[in-house]
Amino acid sequence: MQGQTDQNIMIKIMTREQGSYGPCFSLILVLMWGCHSGTGTVKYSEQIEKTEKIFDQWNKDDSPGCALGIVKDGILVYANGFGIANLEYVEPITSRSVFRIGSVSKQFTAACVLLLEEDGRLALDDDVRKYIPELPEYGQTVTLRHMLLHTSGLPEYLTLLYESGDFVDDLDYFSETEAVTALAKGPGSSFRAGEKYEYCNSNYFLLSVVVKRVAGMTLAKYAMKNIFQPLGMEHTHFHDDVTDIVKDRATGYGMGENGDWKIDETTLEIVGDGSVFTTIEDMYLWDQNLYRNRLGKGGQGLIDKMRTSGRLNNGELTDYGFGLSVDTYRGLPRIGHGGSWAGFRANYMRFPDQMFTVMVLCNLGSMTPGVLAEEVAAVWIGGSMDEE
Repeated sequence: MQGQTDQNIMIKIMTREQGSYGPCFSLILVLMWGCHSGTGTVKYSEQIEKTEKIFDQWNKDDSPGCALGIVKDGILVYANGFGIANLEYVEPITSRSVFRIGSVSKQFTAACVLLLEEDGRLALDDDVRKYIPELPEYGQTVTLRHMLLHTSGLPEYLTLLYESGDFVDDLDYFSETEAVTALAKGPGSSFRAGEKYEYCNSNYFLLSVVVKRVAGMTLAKYAMKNIFQPLGMEHTHFHDDVTDIVKDRATGYGMGENGDWKIDETTLEIVGDGSVFTTIEDMYLWDQNLYRNRLGKGGQGLIDKMRTSGRLNNGELTDYGFGLSVDTYRGLPRIGHGGSWAGFRANYMRFPDQMFTVMVLCNLGSMTPGVLAEEVAAVWIGGSMDEE
C-alpha cells in the first residue's frame, strides 16, 4: 500500500442473484486493497490494518475464530473471517458462515412480541398468565413488559432444571413443555415486578411460548415470516429442530484437557432466549432496519421501543430496553447485546450517533467478543470517545 492518502473510496459491489438476499439487494463493501495502479490507499486502510491485528492470533488454519463485520454510515465497510468454521474439513470462517448467537437472539424475540402488539393481538401490560395459565399465581401481576425488560422477578428456568437433575450439560435435552412445567412447579417471584432489573432467560423463553400461542405458529415460523424473510435475511432462523441441515454452519468448539480442540455443541431446541443462527451479512440487514424500519406497519415506533431504557417502579432507568442493552461506553450512547451458549460467543455493538456498528461472531467458548468489539470500535471511532 502507498503511504499517500486517497480520499476517494473505491467501492466493490457484489450483486447476488435476485432472491438470495432479497429483491434488488446489493452488498456494498469498501475494497480493502489499494489500487493496482498505485494511486494510493483506500480511505479505511489504516483502520483495517489495526483491526486485523486485533484478530491476528485466530487468523490461522488450525483454530476456531471469529467472523467480523463493521458498518459505517450505512455501509458494510468490512466483512471478514479469522480462523476455521469447521476443523474437520478445514473450512475457513467467512462473512457468510452461520453462527449460533446466543442471547443476541433476544432482540428478535422482542421484535416479534412488538409486531403482535402492533397488530392488536396482545398488549404489553397483559398478565403473562393470560397466555400461560400453567404458571403459578405470583401474588402480583407479572406483565409481558416486565419480562421484556427483565424486571419480572421470575426464577431462572435453567437453574430450576439443573437443581432437579433434568438438565446436566449442553448435550442434555429437555423440551419446551418440561421447561414450562419446571417454572410452573418452581418458586414464586424473587422480588416485586418492576422493583429492580435482573437478567433472566426465563423471560424470553416464556415470551416464545406467548408468541406461539397468540400467533398460532412457532416463534421460528413467525420470525421467519415477519422479520427474516421481509428483510432478506436468507441465512437466519430460530433453530428449533436440531436435525435441520444448515448450510455453511460453523461448529462450536472448546478446549480439551490436553489443550486440543473439542466440539462443544448443544442438542437443545429451546428458543426465545437464544438459538438464532445467522451471518455477518444478514446481521447487517437487521442493523440497517434499526435506522429505518421496514417491518410490520413500517413505523419507527417499534424500533424506538426496543432501544428505550426500561423504567423501574421508582422511576429509575435501567440499562436494558426490549431485547437490547442500552448504555454508554466511554461517553458514547451504545446499543447492543452479547450472547453465549456452548462453544459460541457473539456480540452486536452499535453506536447510533456515530452510525457505527461492530458485529463479532465466534465459534470458541473461551472468546470474549464484547472486548474485541470495544477494541475495534476504539480503532474506528476512538476520537469521539472519552479517555479510558
